[in-house]
Amino acid sequence: MGRIAPQEVPERERREDGSYVDQVPIELTELIGPADPVVAEEEDRTPPPPPPSPELASRASFEVFFEIRPSRLGGLGAFAVRELLRGQTILVERPLLWTTHFRLLPDFHKLSETAREAFLSLHSGEGDRFSKVERIKKLNSFVVPGGIAIFEIASRFNHACPSARNVQYVFDSERGVLSLTVCQDVVPAGTELTISYGTSTIDLYSTYGFRCACGGCTPLTDDDIRKLEGTEYGNWEW
Repeated sequence: MGRIAPQEVPERERREDGSYVDQVPIELTELIGPADPVVAEEEDRTPPPPPPSPELASRASFEVFFEIRPSRLGGLGAFAVRELLRGQTILVERPLLWTTHFRLLPDFHKLSETAREAFLSLHSGEGDRFSKVERIKKLNSFVVPGGIAIFEIASRFNHACPSARNVQYVFDSERGVLSLTVCQDVVPAGTELTISYGTSTIDLYSTYGFRCACGGCTPLTDDDIRKLEGTEYGNWEW
């Protein structure tokens, strides 16, 4: 094969950055390559958001289980509107007020107007209006981690001793909710729903002012009451 004669190469025009006008620009992705597959994989592994918490029982939802109306035990109470079965959760509620005995009044005054009205609608017993908030706390509060809590609906439930109650409750401090669950095999429609305030008939009388007659305890006698009232004046005789 003969030797190829050299061809004349025309002068090429340059840009300001030094590249030639007729040069095909190099894309940035061609210089750095595709995205790092490890990084992309880590992004794909981002965990999904947690599922929403169960919805708290609204008035419409709890009224499929019970209603609030006057009770023969005194004041208002909760009554089953249909047959209820063991294990059914009939109420999940956040407190109107979660406080301590010492912070009751400051925390009460921080409530919204609607929450204060709901609080003041709870049973307060007898006494002057200046001590109403304290009386409501005494008669309606639940002992919870870090203090006490008062609820708009749960505080309406009347008492029965543990062997006679048909509803039990548990407070979830992480979620800040009280759950009420049926603890008898069958609760017929129309039955008053009760929780336990305690096991001592003496404490029940001293704290809440009523003589328990739930059928699950030995009720106090008139003589017991006279002796209890005598302790107010230092005349305790058992």
